[in-house]
Amino acid sequence: SGCNAGGCYCDNACYGFGDCCSDISNTCPQGDPVAACTTGEVRLVDGFYGNFSDGRVEFCVSGQWTSICNSDSSWDSFDSIVACSQSGYTQDQPIVYTNPIPYGQGYDGITATGFQCTGDEASLSSCTYTSTGVDCGHQFDVGVDCNAGCTNGDTMITSGDIVTGGYVLLCVNGNWEYISATGWGNEEAQVLCGEQGYSTLVYHAYGGNTYGTPKKAPTVTNFNCLGNEAQLSQCGYNTTDAGDTDNVAGILCQTKGTCESNGHTGCCIFGCNTGSCYCDSSCHFFGDCCYDDIDLTCPDSDECTEGDLRLNSTYSDYEGRVEVCINGKFGALCDDN
Repeated sequence: SGCNAGGCYCDNACYGFGDCCSDISNTCPQGDPVAACTTGEVRLVDGFYGNFSDGRVEFCVSGQWTSICNSDSSWDSFDSIVACSQSGYTQDQPIVYTNPIPYGQGYDGITATGFQCTGDEASLSSCTYTSTGVDCGHQFDVGVDCNAGCTNGDTMITSGDIVTGGYVLLCVNGNWEYISATGWGNEEAQVLCGEQGYSTLVYHAYGGNTYGTPKKAPTVTNFNCLGNEAQLSQCGYNTTDAGDTDNVAGILCQTKGTCESNGHTGCCIFGCNTGSCYCDSSCHFFGDCCYDDIDLTCPDSDECTEGDLRLNSTYSDYEGRVEVCINGKFGALCDDN
């Protein structure tokens, strides 16, 4: 994502997904095409939420990403409002971070300082600033949080490599907060996925550091959902002694399949067991099960070839109960010895 003293490094989006390869070449290509940018562009990097809505503010000068210097203490809310707006976030009261910032120091040059925005500009480049003769250290980098002022009780999925999976954030007292994995289970996952508009038939709760180590410790814990609540905030929880960044609540939701989208709650005819129909992993995983739309009498289509193997799971195609075909029918394996 950029170069520093001739070496490549992983940015937050890559590192957060555990997708940094130690076997890459540490020699930056000429001109660093990955990090090239258009003068005047803005990006927020190494943020807490992983969706580029907060982080260290970097400004593109002469085709290279650079940090913004605040050694003169000129960076304020008006500059931050413009940075958020240019990044795609409308926020009248962003959180301003300066000297030091919680997002770590920058890697590349520092070639912009002294921004004098009024808050109405469409971009930082429209503000008065200095980009020549800047002599500054990264201890004066600036940061901004464009998520400030969220509505209490709102939820967000973030930091995952797909939009349906990641860490869960809850808005508490106007700020986005991580959730501890303590007390986090399938009932909570079902509620959260439903609140976000995803399937309530297929969901998976995670704990630990499934989506990388957050830079901010969770402050919400011990949810007590039944699974039928419309919003996660309707479940009981507390906001004290939430733990650390090693135990964070994660989620994997699935988009609604055709059947669930039409108000059904059922099953696909992909196999039979003791005369009744059930969903195989490929059907159940995508929430496309219609129990009330099918004949529960099993057809003969479940016949198989002697020696065939399959994994029977409700989570994914890559895990499940091992079943083997004997005499034209699938059955489980016994491990009593």
